[in-house]
Amino acid sequence: MSLAQGPASVRTENSQLAAYIFVDFRDRDVGGYVADAQKAVASQIKFPPGYYVTWSGQFEYLERAKARLPRHPTREVKQKTRES
Repeated sequence: MSLAQGPASVRTENSQLAAYIFVDFRDRDVGGYVADAQKAVASQIKFPPGYYVTWSGQFEYLERAKARLPRHPTREVKQKTRES
């Protein structure tokens, strides 16, 4: 991991000040990385009242796509035995 300086800016989203943290990673799937990051943030960071975190970017697109996919009930797989 490395830190990089970027231009200073003030951004708002939904009329609230917003800060963005950009993450690039390799050799991981987006969902797995975000799941691990969410656990780490939840266990290590206590946000003051009025502060919160959202996970966006490619992860948000993944979540939207998963929500649109049809869901199929899990089918039982029966093993053949000598009796059957």
